[in-house]
Amino acid sequence: MLDTPREPLSLVPHVARDYLRAGPVRILATLEDALRDRIEDKLPYVRLPVTIANAARDPVSPPAWGARLSRLTGSRVGGSGS
Repeated sequence: MLDTPREPLSLVPHVARDYLRAGPVRILATLEDALRDRIEDKLPYVRLPVTIANAARDPVSPPAWGARLSRLTGSRVGGSGS
């Protein structure tokens, strides 16, 4: 929902339909699973190259979050943040 103001209005009917179809119980259960599945607990154990993408105006994955995740992989922090 944080990103909604930046999404095209043409997506609203599609998203609304999906939420109505899923229902509040499934939506909340999915959110709970997502919050419990913490990537920051897993990244230190990943032994393959990892790409972390974020953007300066992204409320879900801002540059500070990307930098934190990058440090957990043991990688250098880089990129433009745009």
